[in-house]
Amino acid sequence: MIIDLEQRQILCEERKEGFINILNRIGLASTMKCLAQEEVPRSSSSDTRMQTEEEKIEEYLLLTQKENCRQARIFTPETMRGRYTVDISQMFTDMELLKERENNKGSKPTTLEEVVDVIQSTPGCKALIEGEGGIGKTTILRHLSYNWSDQSIKLFEGKIVFLLSLRDLKKDDDISDLIVQQLTDFNLDTDLPEDPQLIKAFINKHDNSVVLLLDGLDELRFDNQSVISLFRKKRFKQSTVILTSRPENIDEFIKECDVHIRVSGFNKESIGKYIEKYFKHFENQQLGESLKEELDIDTFWPGEKHPEAYSMCKNPMLLLSICMLWEDNQSLPSDNTDLFKELFRSILNQFNKQKQCDKILKFEDTPSKYVHAMILLGKCMYINLKRNQLSIKITDLIDTHSTRDMIDMALKLGFVYEEAPLSKSNCERIFMPPHKLIVESLVGFYMSKLLESENIKDDSDVRQLLIPLGYNELDVIKSEYFKVARKFALGFLDAATAGYYLKQWLTKHFPLRMSSRIRKFFFGIKITYKERFIANILDIEPDPYGRVSVRIQNVSGDVFNNFLTECSLKQVQLALRYLFISGNNFHNIDVNSLPSLLIMCPKLWWLEMRDCNLSGDVINYLGTECSLKQVQLALDILDISNNNLHNIDGNSLSSFLIMCPKLRHLVMINCNLSGDVINHLVTECSLKQVQLPLRTLRISHNNLHSINVNSMSSLLIMCPKLWVLDMSDCNLSDEVINYLTEEHYSNRAIQF
Repeated sequence: MIIDLEQRQILCEERKEGFINILNRIGLASTMKCLAQEEVPRSSSSDTRMQTEEEKIEEYLLLTQKENCRQARIFTPETMRGRYTVDISQMFTDMELLKERENNKGSKPTTLEEVVDVIQSTPGCKALIEGEGGIGKTTILRHLSYNWSDQSIKLFEGKIVFLLSLRDLKKDDDISDLIVQQLTDFNLDTDLPEDPQLIKAFINKHDNSVVLLLDGLDELRFDNQSVISLFRKKRFKQSTVILTSRPENIDEFIKECDVHIRVSGFNKESIGKYIEKYFKHFENQQLGESLKEELDIDTFWPGEKHPEAYSMCKNPMLLLSICMLWEDNQSLPSDNTDLFKELFRSILNQFNKQKQCDKILKFEDTPSKYVHAMILLGKCMYINLKRNQLSIKITDLIDTHSTRDMIDMALKLGFVYEEAPLSKSNCERIFMPPHKLIVESLVGFYMSKLLESENIKDDSDVRQLLIPLGYNELDVIKSEYFKVARKFALGFLDAATAGYYLKQWLTKHFPLRMSSRIRKFFFGIKITYKERFIANILDIEPDPYGRVSVRIQNVSGDVFNNFLTECSLKQVQLALRYLFISGNNFHNIDVNSLPSLLIMCPKLWWLEMRDCNLSGDVINYLGTECSLKQVQLALDILDISNNNLHNIDGNSLSSFLIMCPKLRHLVMINCNLSGDVINHLVTECSLKQVQLPLRTLRISHNNLHSINVNSMSSLLIMCPKLWVLDMSDCNLSDEVINYLTEEHYSNRAIQF
């Protein structure tokens, strides 16, 4: 090992102090004092030889681990070198202490210093650090290992710290195997035989002097049980163990751990301080203040205008990216995919700034060499995401048979950084993204390019990256690991292309004039590769029992508009009876789209569009169109809850309801409705002497304070079959409440 003179002196002092501590624990201090006073040949007795072996092993482990843990504490993203550096001590976010020893009553805010004090004061402590991907768990372990290697910081004194990555643990290995694998030059440094059992025996014997920092439970092989055995104290009973994991599949570890911490991300005060520091570094505090104002940092409801961007700010590295984006463009798109397009453009512009190239003004104008490198990263990340693994190895990139130039470009653009090795023995180059969302967005980008591969100019290097997935592989992308990546894929995909393939898929599954028996026979047959691919991205699930129902997720307003345009041009009609499209972002849906959908599905019985970011204008136009065309709809159940319909018109709503003579269940919970809307609705229906077939009306969580008693009375009269009326949390006036509590309405289930 090559170390400078000052470092060697420090390490010798540490070895001496640590060695004395170990000798005291095993009762050999007095023996070694005698050995210091008189020379005893090593071969004089087997006992002396064993003591000398322990001394050498202890010195070797201390020296090796101090060197391994003395990693640079400055992290610099590739594209920011020379401009800005990030000290890992400034990357810690807010934490919650969920469990301390046997105390498991609620949670409380805490700091890293407080957590370390609890761990050090608990003999044989087993601690679990939980947090979302990229929130800073690995940073915490690296910070602890670095501080232990610093003689001036009193952390884990008299102990030997091992920082280990659990993704390197093989099927039949245990933790001691992983420790041995990262050690080198044992024979050269100790003159002892190159026997792993010597190190394992030493560690097992002195397990109370061992601290294990284990990173990435979520990347551990599912068939390896060595880590849970540590928490059950079957091995290394007296060792301190600190384990990091994402929140999935950790119930058993929560049950067995002594200390449980959740890393929750930056709060709004921390976000504000980080932004101020970043822009102060570049002497542009005014730009920082404008970003804080855009994110509503200093308001009671931060992030209200940009919820997606604000949620990203809770992570230190994504917050750095948001600062870079604001510095580059002073704009934050509201759509998540558009936000990442701008983020990608900002990262690429940082790279261009280094190379003194022209600035990319629009994401669509990204040079093809950058696009190809992003496809390469996306493909490698796609393969690893199937195993829930975020990192990529240099061998993953080489295995794609891409050119050296493309691989170099992919690594230098700024989407990944090279992870410092945990030991000299680990020569494999591993690259990490700053956050899981970077992986999911690049995977989504790659998946979108698979569907657009014919649009890429003749380039054999890229075409081999875009070889179509096998049909079995198409089912893989429906797994939970690809849930977010699917949304990104649809966002990156051209809306017209996605709409076309959605129309093709639905018309082949649900033609209007196909009997249920024939439809079941043809189910899944004659569906092209791209149609099936887009169906899987959209999470389309047809009912296998022939009830002509479908659930669609991840579809945007643009895709839906293009899908309906395609259907209108072809005069398509579908036999759908159940359509569930809740949770899609339809903020930019065309007002013509909803009428077109209902006309296209004349047998539609149940329509659910909850949480779709619909506006009142869409419903207004729907009512007007149905009334003008005298369309009679077959709807029985309509749920449009959790949409902001504040500008809905009572007259248009009444026109729509009149065109739904079979509508028995209407749900408009939390739609920002006003009492005036209900008043106008009732007035219009009364003038037309209309009776509605409603049996259930749920309009809770709307401010209906202005609704009057006359309207309430007329509503109940014009809905003679109404049995359930839910108006809870509607800020009703005392007059209306008194009216509803009258005895003659006791036969109806009314909530308010």
